[in-house]
Amino acid sequence: MRQHWTKKRLEDKTFQGIDLTTADLSHTDLSYINLNGSSLNDVNLFYADLNRAQLMNVDLSDSDIQGSNLCYTNLCNSDLRGANLTGARLRHAILSHSQLEGAILRDTDLSYADLSCMTTSRHFDNGYKSLDHFYSSLNMDPMNLRFAYETNYHERSRDWKAPRTNLTGVDLSGADLTHADLSYVNLYDANLIGADLYGTKLRETFLEGAIIDDGEGNIFTLHSYDKWGHAISY
Repeated sequence: MRQHWTKKRLEDKTFQGIDLTTADLSHTDLSYINLNGSSLNDVNLFYADLNRAQLMNVDLSDSDIQGSNLCYTNLCNSDLRGANLTGARLRHAILSHSQLEGAILRDTDLSYADLSCMTTSRHFDNGYKSLDHFYSSLNMDPMNLRFAYETNYHERSRDWKAPRTNLTGVDLSGADLTHADLSYVNLYDANLIGADLYGTKLRETFLEGAIIDDGEGNIFTLHSYDKWGHAISY
């Protein structure tokens, strides 16, 4: 049976390390709350307000976070595997080193979010590869993105299994990723159809098998090739 928290403001309250497994926090104002290290497994956060909350090292696996406000929220090192974040707002959120395998991020606002494995990377932008000039009027030119990906692949180490934020197979279709930092992120087999990647930082991002579109109904899968044109397999 789910616990139920009535709607109330919990600004600046600290509940670090508590167990809220299966709690019903839908539509609850949790802005600015500190829940670092807590367990929120299978929690109902449907349209909850978690603006600027501290959620570092939190277990949010299998939780319903649809439509929630997570703008400027710190989710570093958190477990979001299997969570449903459809339509959630994560503008400027910090998701570095988080686990997102199996999460649903459809139509999510991740603009200016930090999903890299370098927590302070937003302060050291020199050398980041922005794809501003690769986009069409709707989303992007997939052939240019593929070229950028392949060029980036040959310039970096092949050790893509090094620790990185894992978005393997994640549904990011329709997500707003404008100016988000996806550096060092693993986007293997991710669904990026309809995603807005304008200005997204993709330094050493692993995009093998990711699915993209050109805004005109054409679907492409990204693959890497060696200098002889042969597909690289792992």
